[in-house]
Amino acid sequence: MAVNFHRIAYEALDACNAVGMDRIDAAVALAGPAHGARALDIGCGNASVSIRLAERFGLNVDAVELDPAMAELAGERIAASPDVAVWLDLPWTTTVRRVVR
Repeated sequence: MAVNFHRIAYEALDACNAVGMDRIDAAVALAGPAHGARALDIGCGNASVSIRLAERFGLNVDAVELDPAMAELAGERIAASPDVAVWLDLPWTTTVRRVVR
């Protein structure tokens, strides 16, 4: 397991930014994406938002994280979610994953 400040600081958080999950939900609901639409989560951190978008809104999410420790954490969370699956893991990087419902 890779460990750095970001992994320690963000492992327990729902979202790795100043915007709460309720505001993210409201913004996505207002946008009204169709079930199965694609979304891109750049700098997905711990993947909580990516997983939420897949679970709550039925989106196919490309979750991108360049920090290896955070990408590892994102992969663990995606793999542990009963409602989503890792569909894409590019051979040249472990930092891009597609989260699908």
